[in-house]
Parts: sequence; structure tokens; C-alpha cells
Amino acid sequence: MALITCPECRKKISETAAQCPQCGYHLTPEKAAKIKQADGTARGIGCLVILGLVLAVAMCSRGNDSKPSDATNQSPSVSNDSPSASLTPGEHTIASDKLFGCTDRDEFEKIIGFAVEKDSDAFGKELATGMLSGQCVMFSAGETVFLSDTAMFSGLIQVRRKGETLAYWTNLEAISK
Repeated sequence: MALITCPECRKKISETAAQCPQCGYHLTPEKAAKIKQADGTARGIGCLVILGLVLAVAMCSRGNDSKPSDATNQSPSVSNDSPSASLTPGEHTIASDKLFGCTDRDEFEKIIGFAVEKDSDAFGKELATGMLSGQCVMFSAGETVFLSDTAMFSGLIQVRRKGETLAYWTNLEAISK
């Protein structure tokens, strides 16, 4: 028995379920087979994207190693343009406006999934719902945050706003130093 993604609420359900326990979506064996096939294709594409990102980072870091560096004139807290180059606990800043984070990693990944699918209606609706519930927030460029956790192979980080106790999952590119 495998888990598939409900096309209505995007929660994981059994492929043998007659309906989704969360939203009531009716599931036939034919629909389950199509969803299972689509889930497998999406996973394959996701793995290829992650592999591509890892290769790109490796190539960029190899390119930086061959350049002469003037490390003696650089303080340890100064970083280059790559957030991963100085991904250490401590104070960082948000890189730009139009970035958001969610307290729940699955919710953040769900919203990003809508963006990847180019479904702007679902993206806007889910982000608005998350913001109204307090589960998601919009960040401002230059805002000070502290790195709480990293999920490097997924490209996600968890940050906490200065003076707050809640931490939010967001993209690695959200921080500029």
C-alpha cells in the first residue's frame, strides 16, 4: 500500500482509500493509479532538480577555488553573494521583499509547490490562508533574522526574526549573509 497525494487538499492518503479522510474527495482505483503515476513523475523531476542544484553549487564553488583570493583583507563575518558560503548560526538579513516563511515546513513546501506548478490562484489562496492563521509571514528586505535550522539538500532553512521565538521555514536564497 502506497501513499498518494489527494488532488483536492494535497494531503497524503492511501491509494486504496475510497475517499480522502481530510476533504472527502472520492477516489476510484483508476484515479488512484493516475495520481500514483503523477506522484512518481513529480518525485523524479524533483530529484533531477535537486541533482542539478547540487551540481551547479559544486561547479560554482570549484570556479571560486581557482580564483586568487585576498582573504587577508576580509573579516570573517563578511560573506560573498552565496548564502551557503557563510551559512552559520547567528545574525543574517533577508535578501529582498516578496519572500515568505511558514512555521510548518510541509505548509511551506505545499505553497512552493503551487508556485512551481505556476498555479498562482492556489498559491495566493494558500499563502493568504497561512498568513491569516499566523502560520506564514512575509519578510521585508534587510530584516534581521537568526538561522535556526538547515535542510541543505532541499534548499530550505529555518529562520527566527530578531526578538521573536517562532521560527519560519523559507528558501535558502532568502538570506543575504
